[in-house]
Amino acid sequence: MKEEEKDRSAIGIVLRDPALVFAVALSVSLFFSMLLVPFLGIVSGIFTPLPLIYTYCWRGRSVGLTAIGASSALVGLIFLLSSSLAAVVLFLEYGLMAAVMSECLAARLRPEKVLGYAVAVVMASGFLVLVVLSLSQGENPWTYGRRLVQRQVASSVTMYETMLTGQPPAGGPDRTRPEQAPASGGAAAPTGRAEDLTWWTALFTRLFPGLSVFGTLLMAWINFMGLRALAARRGILPPETADLKTWQPPDRLIWAVIAAGFALVLPLDFLNDVGLNVLIVLGLIYFFAGLSVVAYWFDRKAVPRYFRYLTYAFIALQQYLALVVIGVGLFDLWFDFRHIKKASAPGQGPGPRLDSKGEQP
Repeated sequence: MKEEEKDRSAIGIVLRDPALVFAVALSVSLFFSMLLVPFLGIVSGIFTPLPLIYTYCWRGRSVGLTAIGASSALVGLIFLLSSSLAAVVLFLEYGLMAAVMSECLAARLRPEKVLGYAVAVVMASGFLVLVVLSLSQGENPWTYGRRLVQRQVASSVTMYETMLTGQPPAGGPDRTRPEQAPASGGAAAPTGRAEDLTWWTALFTRLFPGLSVFGTLLMAWINFMGLRALAARRGILPPETADLKTWQPPDRLIWAVIAAGFALVLPLDFLNDVGLNVLIVLGLIYFFAGLSVVAYWFDRKAVPRYFRYLTYAFIALQQYLALVVIGVGLFDLWFDFRHIKKASAPGQGPGPRLDSKGEQP
């Protein structure tokens, strides 16, 4: 009897925690902004998992998991009443990302595992949903998924054309149905854009697996970096997570780069597509590694903060600079730009913890 009273008391304390209410309200608001506010809402919606992860790290597992469950239930109730299953699935994936990242942070795992496990769980859940929906429609998952991608690409192209021209595309085939667009050898639409739509649809369908992992990994990384910024003052993150200036991808990952590059030169379309999708994901990983090198030397040389932000902005806006950063992250394996391996003691492996001056504590 006393144990039941203790359990009820603990549950009451969790439910009355102001951090719980604030996390649920903020996360749901960010999610709705993504659906209702163009452009700015998409940017803010990326941070939907952040309040939930931060609350978990700050207030503990009970409050954190309760916040994730409560926000998921609230969004599910709202959108199920409006018969919007896609929005429910999307928020559930955000909730899964928040839960997995929170548990990995609590277990003090390395950054690549925190992000890797979260991406793997989200992608696996998305694939499971795709299989269930395709079977309910009597189609195989590949055909159903391909049709969804084609429809989404066509809808995106139409939206961007409307934004650029200020009016919806006139004439021609229905742009929300790419299967109606003529092939490149057929009759072209008056504006000549039907073939473009077909080409872009085919390209994004080929790259959809890599782009899906790319987008999920990028979102997880953005929330991870946001968490580091918010938690820096409270000290609620372990040292190996709070400081990423000495982070490196696992050395063995270079073999995946070599294999993917080799697949691109083989005269097999399927292997070409696999290699290209893998390189899309690996490019983002080595981009993160390159940013770690840049951040390390900024800190080592005491570069002013405003110049750092300006440099990061240029890197984000200029694709050539982004490619340079990817190259820095890739070749750091051999050139050891931060002298990390030289400072490693034998048997410890690369990546010892260094202080802000690049020296071992």
